[in-house]
Amino acid sequence: MGAIATFSPGIARISGLAGVLGEEELVLRPSLGQVASLRGVVGWGRKAKTREARSFSATHGLDYTSLEDGFVRSVGFGTRGVPTLSIVLDRRGIYYDATGPSDLEAILNASSESTLGQHLASSLDRASQCMDRICAAHISKYNNAPLWPAVALAERSQRRSRVLVVDQTAGDMSLVHGQLAVGGILAMLRAAYVENPDAEVWIKAHPEVVAGIKRGHLDPSTTVLEADWSARTRWVVDACNPLALIDQVDRVYVATSQMGFDALMMGKPVVCFGMPFYAGWGLTDDRVSCSRRTVRRTETEVFAAAYLLYSRYFSPHDRSPGQLEDVLDHIELQVANHRKNEGTILCFGFSRWKRAWVRTFLASPGNDVKFVRRATSILSTKNSAHRGLPQPIRVLVWGQTGPVGLVSTAKAHDIGVSRMEDGFLRSVGLGSDLTAPSSLVVDLRGIYYDPRGESDLEAILANHDFTDDLCARAKALAASIVGARVSKYNLGASTREAVERDEIEMFRRSDRKLILVPGQVEEDASIRLGCEDICTNLQLLEAVRRACPEACVLYKPHPDVEARNRRHGTRNTELRAQCDHWIEALSLPSCLDLVDEVHTMTSLVGFEALLRGLDVTCYGKPFYAGWGLTDDAWGASRRGRNLTLEELVAGSLICYPRYVDHRTGFFSTAERTVAALRAGLDRGDPSFPSQLWVSRHLQKLRQLAKGLYDAG
Repeated sequence: MGAIATFSPGIARISGLAGVLGEEELVLRPSLGQVASLRGVVGWGRKAKTREARSFSATHGLDYTSLEDGFVRSVGFGTRGVPTLSIVLDRRGIYYDATGPSDLEAILNASSESTLGQHLASSLDRASQCMDRICAAHISKYNNAPLWPAVALAERSQRRSRVLVVDQTAGDMSLVHGQLAVGGILAMLRAAYVENPDAEVWIKAHPEVVAGIKRGHLDPSTTVLEADWSARTRWVVDACNPLALIDQVDRVYVATSQMGFDALMMGKPVVCFGMPFYAGWGLTDDRVSCSRRTVRRTETEVFAAAYLLYSRYFSPHDRSPGQLEDVLDHIELQVANHRKNEGTILCFGFSRWKRAWVRTFLASPGNDVKFVRRATSILSTKNSAHRGLPQPIRVLVWGQTGPVGLVSTAKAHDIGVSRMEDGFLRSVGLGSDLTAPSSLVVDLRGIYYDPRGESDLEAILANHDFTDDLCARAKALAASIVGARVSKYNLGASTREAVERDEIEMFRRSDRKLILVPGQVEEDASIRLGCEDICTNLQLLEAVRRACPEACVLYKPHPDVEARNRRHGTRNTELRAQCDHWIEALSLPSCLDLVDEVHTMTSLVGFEALLRGLDVTCYGKPFYAGWGLTDDAWGASRRGRNLTLEELVAGSLICYPRYVDHRTGFFSTAERTVAALRAGLDRGDPSFPSQLWVSRHLQKLRQLAKGLYDAG
């Protein structure tokens, strides 16, 4: 390892590039004194700006390598500042330049006895698995377009047979160097009509043309079509997932677009009017030829060569060298969440401070998130005209809030109502202190704390097929939560924690059972909806005293009450009379370290106690009760399935919530959220400081409100 030079500021700004290149350092415009330490020079593709780098490498006898974005690039365009997740390195040429050899071409031309050929053969199983994942998740190069336009187009189609013609951007280097004849795009369009006389022809604009970044060759306002062709033409000008679009057609025509290889992976016949990297190997109907490409290859072999042997990958999380599978994991997660958020989302009951970070959880390319107050907004949105194809409409409510008539109005227009709430691994800091959450849940059926009806979480826990792999992941997740000492809010340790721990240890030496009773905000919806006979903290403590008269009862107030953001509901003197110790300084993980049991109405502390193997008694109906893991005071319910702890964790923390890394803006996983919360605790800063979203004046009002609370 050593240093490698570049003369491109853009290349120098690619985070983690030196490591992916296998070097220690990337030097921008090296001095003559640095030449001896250099191992090579890199430039970007076939751009004219690479002349200086090529000249420098030739002058000093250094190897020159061309770089380009890989075939699974990112979730978004590089021209919009989205960093690439894959890159290709080529010392012979570059994959899209068919006028000369490339490293990719050398791999595909290699004999089975050669080292390259053996590497290719050994990669085929892995390639097949990755191809299956790409096709199933509709992963493409940019991954920032929705699925629904492709389905809507097919539903509106007038013909069963459909042909797709893929346009490209003007000046695309793959067209310049890809052997496309002058007028080749128009020749390709004509061939699509002539060779498919009964088919509907779909003309697809390039994504960057749709986004207004570049211009293409074919345009509905300027491209002249013969009269009988116009009747069977459909212009695809909305952003649309490439693989979803390919799935709706029977044949694909391209010049050099990567969509041609996407189509091959989807099992569609492809006609090439240029010479892209996948042409010339016997897979495509080629209208030009390349004499260097004489070997016949399968789609899997071309994929293995291009995506596995030729490309290199960045870890999406820290920009270290990664693997294609790391990138697929990341993109699958982003795309899966984007698809949940497609269309128009009408949001009711969201305070202003929530709106900015709620948008991150509702992210989806091209969707429309509206914060509205009146149920009549549903009708006006339903009746509004959309450009091109109609978008799906969704209604989203925060918790149990929402205007009168909301549900009935939505149902009348065949629109479902979903509910959003904080997740179970929320933040470093309190939501009542206006700290944004790292996890939220969106529930199509109800909401997890309302046991009066089925929620998505209850449906998952009741019906999901928890595989061995999922349960193993859940077991590891539970262990990481306990090991990281992470809970919902993660407030950190007090300076008095050690003193209070010693005080509680005195109770342990008395051989009495230690029971933790977590306080709750008595006006909380989970108590209002999930409790019947015991609905206050005082009633809970009294019930615990009756059930366990010999036990030592420890009471920990709710964090919002401790922070004086919410009222207790019962005077402290009455509560103190019913417990042996009032916990003031001890963090929740430390409390759970010391006790034998947890008794609760509906607190999430009961779930966190289960993670630590403690006995839990529920006097209400929290989401984790009724599955055979808790002692339930309220008796039988419709939750008749007995779950293992791993299944409960899998359903509650992996399948149900959404996680976001606010520092990157991407959707995240439970495991990475636990690590981020632990890191935030170690740093002592909030998960995502509310000051980014809330003005200083609002912060001052919060402080004033606390002062008035204390005075009262």
